[in-house]
Amino acid sequence: FGDDVAYQGRRIRPRSDPSGVPFSVSERARVTSAMSDPKAAPSRRPRIVTEPRVLGFRDQTPEQVQKTFEGFKNARQAADYVAENAEDDAPREIMKRVAPHIGTKTEFRVTNDLPNKNVLGHYRYGETDYVAIRPIVDATSGNLGGMTADTIAHELLHVATVRRYLDGRLVVNQKTDLARHAGQIDRLIPALFREARRVNPDLPAAPFRDPKEMITYALTNPEFRAFMIETKLGRTTSYMRSLYNKFIATVQSLLGIHPEQKDAFSRVL
Repeated sequence: FGDDVAYQGRRIRPRSDPSGVPFSVSERARVTSAMSDPKAAPSRRPRIVTEPRVLGFRDQTPEQVQKTFEGFKNARQAADYVAENAEDDAPREIMKRVAPHIGTKTEFRVTNDLPNKNVLGHYRYGETDYVAIRPIVDATSGNLGGMTADTIAHELLHVATVRRYLDGRLVVNQKTDLARHAGQIDRLIPALFREARRVNPDLPAAPFRDPKEMITYALTNPEFRAFMIETKLGRTTSYMRSLYNKFIATVQSLLGIHPEQKDAFSRVL
């Protein structure tokens, strides 16, 4: 129950973007079905889908991008840079929308000091609030570490969500839409725990007691997200599927993501 973004990569043949510039030959793994019994039928086993990882910044070499991010002291600076310089519309649009919610209190670090070797990005809320991104390992071979627009935007989205949730719990914001959305998050978490306990009666309750942890965990951990979407509970999956959709819709409202930006939000997520 951490709040890391972990990737399981495999080596593939180097490819290039339309301009002929080589991009990453490692891939980000996305688990789309998980929390299944290893002895279960093949259709219920975890299914790994891989997507190529690209740098994603206009007119920049990997080394230039890393040097720029190494100079940032806080996550707001990083969000503003992604909003202005990302090649893809998705991270650019979403960072423009959520950057004001990030503030300057969250540190931004480019470091190898991460929970394990597979983690490319990491957000930790606490006494020391920070985002950590893994530096480039070997740009020549396309191993960009966490120095991609998608990875950085993904981590910054978690910062914005937690910060916005905390804003919604402030007394000064009582009886506002923001407080209502934060309250919806509070109510969804115990419902999520009840459904998860049906599948795994031994599931510990402690991680579900901190909304900040659960927000990030539900947005980050691919196995848990797949569980929310796909695990069959009773005779139907519709309730769990709608619960996940409700959670994501609530986060969108919390962040002020417009309906027409739903696809961009899903891409960054």
